[in-house]
Amino acid sequence: MEKSLLLARISKLAALAHSEDLNQYSLSEQAINEIKATLESLTEQYVETYC
Repeated sequence: MEKSLLLARISKLAALAHSEDLNQYSLSEQAINEIKATLESLTEQYVETYC
């Protein structure tokens, strides 16, 4: 995945995952956990590839 695209995805997921409004989206606990797991995975991918 291209660096800028990866950073954009990380940024969007981080904003969502750390949003105070996350509970207002009526997402299940499983969906919230999947968002956080995806964020962690993408972050690890970025670190491994670009750091």
